[in-house]
Amino acid sequence: KVICMAYKFRLQKVLDVKEKEEDNKKNEMSLVNFEIDKAKKQLKELHDELEEHYKQRQDKNLNGSSIQELLEVNKYIDYLKDTAIKQKNVEIDNLQKRLEDKKEEFIDIRRQRKSYENLKDKDYQKFLEKESKDEEKIIDEIVSFTARKNY
Repeated sequence: KVICMAYKFRLQKVLDVKEKEEDNKKNEMSLVNFEIDKAKKQLKELHDELEEHYKQRQDKNLNGSSIQELLEVNKYIDYLKDTAIKQKNVEIDNLQKRLEDKKEEFIDIRRQRKSYENLKDKDYQKFLEKESKDEEKIIDEIVSFTARKNY
């Protein structure tokens, strides 16, 4: 009459949800990292474009271009410096703040998941101890029954 119960953690569904939330946060962080990399690449392209237009302005100055052409190049250089590059820097700052928020959320969810895993480990140890005690009890009963039967 050996009873072998399968272990079942009563909060397994909660633990599963926490694991899924943790994976989702990892994915969200990856997406924000991708957006940051993309924005940094765009910022570099803007800086390269600005350098190109500085050279273009210098060439136009040396080649005696019209004032209208120089004004257009200067206007575009001002746009790149004062608008496009600044906006891209603000976008990168906002993305990095978003990434920090996602990291904090991830750390919080990971902490919750780990606490549920610790609960599960402790619960499993209690289960094993109870199983062991139940087995000892059954063995004692068998020994006692056999001893009585032999007398």
